[in-house]
Amino acid sequence: MINNIILVVSSLGVGGFLGVFVKSFLDKQYHKFSKVFEYKEVRYKAIMILMWVAMNPSKYEFEELIRHRPNLKSIEELNKELNLEYHNAMLFASDEVLNSLSIFLKQRNLENWKLTTRAMKKDLYI
Repeated sequence: MINNIILVVSSLGVGGFLGVFVKSFLDKQYHKFSKVFEYKEVRYKAIMILMWVAMNPSKYEFEELIRHRPNLKSIEELNKELNLEYHNAMLFASDEVLNSLSIFLKQRNLENWKLTTRAMKKDLYI
């Protein structure tokens, strides 16, 4: 009888310890995933806007971009920024996003913009 009580008490102690350990591990994983997701979402939105303006460099589109990014003074600087974003994305973007962004940088058109934005959406939400 006493052996059974000791067994039950020790099982609860070990089980409780394992439960706390597992919960701590899962909480850290969730926090890490949450930060990565938020970072990717912000970066992808910025890249999409840069791509749109690079594809449609009308006076209106470029002036709207400059309101938010006053450091970009010309289309050439915008193109350099997009290339820099591509290299930065190597740290966090999926291979599909990188491949489609590379295609967009070579041929800037609506179809390649859609291809890239769909890849970003898939990387974030699917």
